[in-house]
Amino acid sequence: MAQLSKKKKILFILIAVAIGFIIALISAEILIRIVSPQNLSGSWRQYHESGLILNKDSGESRHQQGERTVTYNFTDFHTRNSRIISGTKKVLVLGDSFTFGWLLDYKDTYVAQLQEKAAQDYPNENFQFITAAAGGWGTASYCRYLEEFIKKIKPYYILVVMSTDDIGRSYKSGLYSFDGQNLKVEKKLYSRSREFIKSFPGYQFLLENSHLVQLSRKFLLSNSSSDHQPHTAVHGPRSRELRKRTEISQNFAKALFKRMKDLSVENQCILLVTTNGWGKPLQDELLDAEMDYLEPTLAFQSCAEEFFKSMNIPYFDSTNELNKLRSDDEKGTVIPMDCHPNEKGAALIADTIWSKFLKNNLVSKKENLD
Repeated sequence: MAQLSKKKKILFILIAVAIGFIIALISAEILIRIVSPQNLSGSWRQYHESGLILNKDSGESRHQQGERTVTYNFTDFHTRNSRIISGTKKVLVLGDSFTFGWLLDYKDTYVAQLQEKAAQDYPNENFQFITAAAGGWGTASYCRYLEEFIKKIKPYYILVVMSTDDIGRSYKSGLYSFDGQNLKVEKKLYSRSREFIKSFPGYQFLLENSHLVQLSRKFLLSNSSSDHQPHTAVHGPRSRELRKRTEISQNFAKALFKRMKDLSVENQCILLVTTNGWGKPLQDELLDAEMDYLEPTLAFQSCAEEFFKSMNIPYFDSTNELNKLRSDDEKGTVIPMDCHPNEKGAALIADTIWSKFLKNNLVSKKENLD
């Protein structure tokens, strides 16, 4: 009897502790909701065995920033709202969070609007635009995605939409190494513990519904850098070493695009390249007499037109055109407290890329493959 009473006592203590813990969690949840409400966003990223960070390949996720809330849907080959339709001329669009449509409903993204324009201007061609883009991606990510999925998707066109830090991110990604001449695929390790946490039942639900869980997650990731903020140009003193770094950045980017060109030829599709136009006009940067070293993406853009011409890759830098269109209402084209285009900004990008570049390059495959 004495032993049974002892067991009961321990059980009562454990129950009391559990109840106290639950009450503490509920109290903390209520307090955070009142004092410091969090953006209730789910998780939609996963690691591929190649080391590439992808969107998940199915389901949906909630994304909130202040009063703006959207739901992302994911499907075939880690794409957004782009279930593959057989018998279509697939336009595989590669890019970063701008192309993904950060904080935009899919219909308002510039990829969705390019789809509408293609259907309107080429009603008999049956084009399907496929959004293969993710926050934090750069040119190396686009290239690695093609390495893994081009044979499965079998696109008719590949449209690369360059952003403000594509080459800088390519260095940081670790997906390829470059010795100045040769590009080498690297096997990047990823955090299995983080993937394990994401697979925990109820994790996604808690992220999208609990302010306490969101605050805890933010604290754990506080030392991680944002994967969708653009990189700023680096201004430095004149030196031979810095000029050499500019040259290496250019050669690294060229090697990545040469690899994408090879993949497109091997798979009988056409590679097209444009920019999203959201950066500072390149000539403004070059006017700075103190600037001998260009940030990696700007370094490549300074020679991009000549390079793409030599590779027979259609290319269009939309930066100057977009800056003209945005000059009267630049803030009105950006999501508040964010760097990404809002609905109006995305519409301007779609209009510019379509009318100035893409419309005239959706031509017969033979012409571009020769």
